[in-house]
Amino acid sequence: MIQEEDPDVRPSLLYVQFESPNLNISGAKTGIDGFDRKAAPYNVMAIEKAFPSLDVVARQRPLSSVAESLRRVYVVHYASAHSPVQVARNLAGTRGVVYAEPIYKSKGVGGEPGPELASRMATPNDSRYTQQTHLPRMQLPAAWDVVKGEDSTVVIAIVDGGTDWRHPDLRNNVWINPGEIDGNSIDDDNNGYVDDIHG
Repeated sequence: MIQEEDPDVRPSLLYVQFESPNLNISGAKTGIDGFDRKAAPYNVMAIEKAFPSLDVVARQRPLSSVAESLRRVYVVHYASAHSPVQVARNLAGTRGVVYAEPIYKSKGVGGEPGPELASRMATPNDSRYTQQTHLPRMQLPAAWDVVKGEDSTVVIAIVDGGTDWRHPDLRNNVWINPGEIDGNSIDDDNNGYVDDIHG
């Protein structure tokens, strides 16, 4: 059944984690008969590792159990018009699959809060608060009304989608790591990251 496009997920893409670390990937096939048969109606075009740099690192040193599990995560590209949520649900129950899930779009916080929220917000006593325009955009004053750091049970996650250093406005101005040689698959500066030219 073909479904309407979900605005929260990236179309025609899935994350799939397989049980086996040794798949025989060949184009759009995994070598797992049940999975390949179930995926065929969705016109799978390619299956590729989601985190290929982990394979390079694993050749140089042991990985944590979490990193090892990430080596078994693949991105599945398909051409049918089926919803990624539907395809993931169908493939998740396949033998040899740990999980299958759509790839959700990241959403940043933007804009100013509405008047009803702004009227309840605490304003910090920082003399330079008005120069820090990112704080109200992140709606931090509203968060400070809820907790001001005294509650140690609050967990904060900062999600950074990274920088598109290939963008025409940035590519000539992005810092280049002088201790790293681009594209040689070696951690030249011994900082634990392979080919980290811009980070």
